[in-house]
Amino acid sequence: MSNKLTGHIPSQTSNLTHLKLLQVVSNRLQGQIHSSIIELKKLQFLDLGSNNLSGLVELEVFFHKLKSLRALQLSANNLSVVTKTTTTTTLQKFILIGLSSCNLSEFPNFLQNQHRLLVLDLSFNRIAGKIPEWFLKASNFKALKSLNLSHNLLTGFDQNPVVLPWSDLQGCRFFQLSIIDLSRNRFTGKLPSKYFQCWNAMKAINASGLIYMEDTLSLILSFLFSYDGIYDYSLTLSNKGMEMEYQKVSNLLSGIILSSNRFTGEIPASMANLKGIHVLDLSNNSLRGRIPSSLDDFKELESLDLSNNRLSGKIPQQLVDLTSLGFINVSDNSLTGRIPQGTQFETFNSSSFDGNIGLCGRPLSEKCEDDEASKKKIKDTGTESSFAFDWRVVALMGYGIGLIIGVALGITFVDSKWFALIFRRQLQRLKRKSG
Repeated sequence: MSNKLTGHIPSQTSNLTHLKLLQVVSNRLQGQIHSSIIELKKLQFLDLGSNNLSGLVELEVFFHKLKSLRALQLSANNLSVVTKTTTTTTLQKFILIGLSSCNLSEFPNFLQNQHRLLVLDLSFNRIAGKIPEWFLKASNFKALKSLNLSHNLLTGFDQNPVVLPWSDLQGCRFFQLSIIDLSRNRFTGKLPSKYFQCWNAMKAINASGLIYMEDTLSLILSFLFSYDGIYDYSLTLSNKGMEMEYQKVSNLLSGIILSSNRFTGEIPASMANLKGIHVLDLSNNSLRGRIPSSLDDFKELESLDLSNNRLSGKIPQQLVDLTSLGFINVSDNSLTGRIPQGTQFETFNSSSFDGNIGLCGRPLSEKCEDDEASKKKIKDTGTESSFAFDWRVVALMGYGIGLIIGVALGITFVDSKWFALIFRRQLQRLKRKSG
């Protein structure tokens, strides 16, 4: 854990012959990974992520020496990792591999038989071209829950998902996948809609409750281990310098992050099947067409980012039914019409809707034409008789009082609902901490 440790990894580390877990994440360690590390024969979990370590690391040496190793995290250092191995069939089976920012230029071949892998992070590398066919085989990554390939130079899939035999789902991949981040690559063409049909873990609505989030633009994966050997990991969502961490991601969170690519076409209807996702980010692409009204099926959706595309038409009124939605951004599109009103939509900032010339209504300053027409009609009635005017004022006052009471009751109801939800979450967190 982070203790502001500095200097080099001491050679005396090799004396810890019974050590099973070594986690010195987010410190200031520097220099090369000392050879004493690979003398720890019983080591199962190794986390050296987010330090200033440098030099060349040959994974084959790690794998040969550390036969008990099940989780390896080397992300966010200044390392150059060599992933080529002479064999892939006899390697130990990992549950987590974290090689983010490790100067990789290709998919590690040792992953070909890692069917127990739960978390794979190859982000922030220089991996170019298409995702290889062997990586997409159904026999690989049967247990994979989280896949992060963001910030690379990927352009597509080696096997076109459109031509696979989807009728019997034999070609389906990643049944257990809950989180996928392919953002900031060079993917082109239409969204891989056929894959969406296979991600069964995203179709189930989580019965254990919501995990309300403020903002999300990028994913940074890390992992945590308890000392009884039970594996767990966390997810940090960062936006504009603010980070929020969520524990036990595998049980709580699901999301699709495909932002900052070159995807075209419409948002596919098959996405409506993914009713259990919490995060959907398709921003900074070239998507066209309308925002599907079927998104209202995403009852657990907490963050929706469709900004910087070429979407047109109206924002579906049905989105106000997504009561768990805490963040939305549809800015810089070609959307038109009135912004939906009601529930949490009343709380969103104007920046969520900016850059759409045809949008009107709160929170934008642009008024809708029907609002102006309504005001004009009320003004015109002022020319009628004072008697009629007085009765209309009385009626209008009565309506206003009723409206104020109704709004007050509505606010009380909504506030009570959100207070109960927040209180329940806080209580659950306290229970976890005390446990």
